[in-house]
Amino acid sequence: MCGKPTTKRICTKCINDMYEPVRSSNNIYHCTHYYKSSKMIKMYKYASHPSFSKIMGEMLCKLFIDLKIPEEVYTVTFIPSNKKSYYEKGFIPAKEIAKHFAKYFDFELKELLINKSKKRHAEMTQNERLNSVNFEIIKKVPKNIIIIDDVYTSGASMNTAIELLNTNTIGLTFAKTR
Repeated sequence: MCGKPTTKRICTKCINDMYEPVRSSNNIYHCTHYYKSSKMIKMYKYASHPSFSKIMGEMLCKLFIDLKIPEEVYTVTFIPSNKKSYYEKGFIPAKEIAKHFAKYFDFELKELLINKSKKRHAEMTQNERLNSVNFEIIKKVPKNIIIIDDVYTSGASMNTAIELLNTNTIGLTFAKTR
């Protein structure tokens, strides 16, 4: 991000500078603020840099360790993209991050939700986001869940997913916009 020559896409100093944990509510935590990470997120989501998912996943691992959350057997899931976003990007950003997170802790990764929304959240106002989340559970819900998302904007997706899953759920996102 700083332009310093490195063998990785982003130098260690930039990663460390970005890491600034923040909490939205009882069970929703974020690695950083969007203003610190927007360039990386945009490159990841819109310029086909899927390798950033590993960096984001590793930062979520650090966050999880730093939070000292009670040790349980967790199932990891993610906030699904709607069909339009998936076809435009060719991948589900939160799923790619969740893969790295789950692998690090040897947690099972399970797709528990599908997104039935017609419109992309990036095209909506905050009020539209709050009223447009339309998830459906597609598998049996495990007892302890960690749900991963890339960006927390209005909180609509994460809060709706947590409410729908109705179990011991921790929400982790890479960045929070507000």
